[in-house]
Amino acid sequence: MEFYLNRFGIYKLKKQILFLFVIFSPTSFAEVEFAKINIKLGPYSLSVEVAESDPQRAQGLMFRKKLDEYQGMLFVFEKPQTLSFWMKNTEIPLSIGFFDSQLKLFDIHDMNPVSVLEKEMPKYVSRGRALLALEVQQGWFKNKNIKRGTRLHIENQKGKEIPTLLRSILSRQKSLSKINK
Repeated sequence: MEFYLNRFGIYKLKKQILFLFVIFSPTSFAEVEFAKINIKLGPYSLSVEVAESDPQRAQGLMFRKKLDEYQGMLFVFEKPQTLSFWMKNTEIPLSIGFFDSQLKLFDIHDMNPVSVLEKEMPKYVSRGRALLALEVQQGWFKNKNIKRGTRLHIENQKGKEIPTLLRSILSRQKSLSKINK
């Protein structure tokens, strides 16, 4: 590492060190909060945290020590697109399911934790354009016999607020179903 003698170089170096500390510190994600909602996939109900903002999606399930069987994280995007996920700083083996604009499951990947020493982080890319991605315990889809084509449903939230982006997607779904009738 090179040290600069002028005050601007030293300032720049301090700023870079602080940036690295913030990026790699588990406590740097402590302030990101997630709304929790209930969803249904096949006959199973899950309690999921919703990640719909960039900071929420960036944090995801990083630094978590466990994830219960009927818990998960639902990643919500503005429009259908090819999605790519990785397991940076994620200690729990996960499965990820990708859902299209009709909220139907079309792709599933099992994802394993990786060492921070690995040079290349494996990427898990959707095989099509996805609007949602659901992370659950590894093997959950297979163990529960949840197949491609299964539709994700948002359960009645009993007074809970549905996050804004997800609410927008659901209202579009209702509008489309009225048009298609």
